[in-house]
Amino acid sequence: MALQGEERGVYSDLTLAFVKRVQQLLRSILESEMHIDIRRSRFIYQNYTYKLTVVPFMGSRRVAYFDRSLFEIGVNRQLLYSDAHFLKNTLRHELAHMMVFLKYGNVGIADHGSEFRDLCRSFGWGAEVYSAKTELESEMGKELSLKEAKLLNQVKKLFSLAQSQEGHESEAAALKANELLLKYNLQNLVEQENEESLIVARVMSGKRVSALQKTVGQILKSFYVSAVYNYGSEGFYYEVIGQRANVELARYVSDFLLYELPRLWKLEKAKNHRLKGLKSQNSFYRGVADGYLKKVNVTAQQWADSKQLVRMNQLRESEMRKVYPRLSHSYSSRTSHCEEAWAQGQSQGHALNIRPGLEENRSGSIRQLTSNKF
Repeated sequence: MALQGEERGVYSDLTLAFVKRVQQLLRSILESEMHIDIRRSRFIYQNYTYKLTVVPFMGSRRVAYFDRSLFEIGVNRQLLYSDAHFLKNTLRHELAHMMVFLKYGNVGIADHGSEFRDLCRSFGWGAEVYSAKTELESEMGKELSLKEAKLLNQVKKLFSLAQSQEGHESEAAALKANELLLKYNLQNLVEQENEESLIVARVMSGKRVSALQKTVGQILKSFYVSAVYNYGSEGFYYEVIGQRANVELARYVSDFLLYELPRLWKLEKAKNHRLKGLKSQNSFYRGVADGYLKKVNVTAQQWADSKQLVRMNQLRESEMRKVYPRLSHSYSSRTSHCEEAWAQGQSQGHALNIRPGLEENRSGSIRQLTSNKF
């Protein structure tokens, strides 16, 4: 299964070298021990080809995992410091999980049951593989720096102030929060361009991307992160990429928006009985994104010149390409539109202020990692 809870990873030259080492070991095990053919970056099983992804992560005691939805093997970055024998047995263990899935499908097979052990034995692997350690001795998660923690604390206080005030004072507090975040990213622009570490957080998931999730995704990009939809056989994940402070804030804002926007729609629908159905609802959500982004763009243009904004956009694109070097673009289809609902949403978006207080109750999944193809 994929990572659950708050698990953190980094992207760096050292991590990339580790990923390449893992890829080489996986290829060797597949070919020499499992007798599976490999063609370039794919392996062949029963006349089907599969592309396996290697994902390093950290901040968890878990050693490794196989995710059948995204067809990826995750390896804890702390395995950098393990001996080759332990690393290879860990990879054999996860490849065995993969083969159980390919052979039996998703039909309630126990994770380490008789099928799993029998399959390990068929490849000549004993108890040191099917009973391999699944947790590290210690947890090595990285915390926010003092500067990052101070920024998040200040921004959240301003969000709280914006909610407690009315009219001009509320607007001023919300704009001040956006201004503070912009200044932080401008001041750290050179540092970020030379920074090796990137955080990738999984903030939304589902079977299909809804209009609400698209709206939240659009707004999150105004918090100085890049973002990508990562699709698997069981649905999608929406991942944000960037410096730790920006990613933590985007995760926090995502929780709030997923709660707040449906609440605003319900209130708007109660006031205006002409607004009905998905067309009106989706148009309202798109209007919220438009109104909010226009508001924060005014702040950006006041505090940064066009060259700085271009550099920041280029940095976001560069960060995404580091983590997803082979990313392909998707194109949205035409959607039905309700002008009245969109206009009401735009008004609500302009007045929207982020409220604090949801972060501590969060129980959804978040994954922070870097991805490279096998």
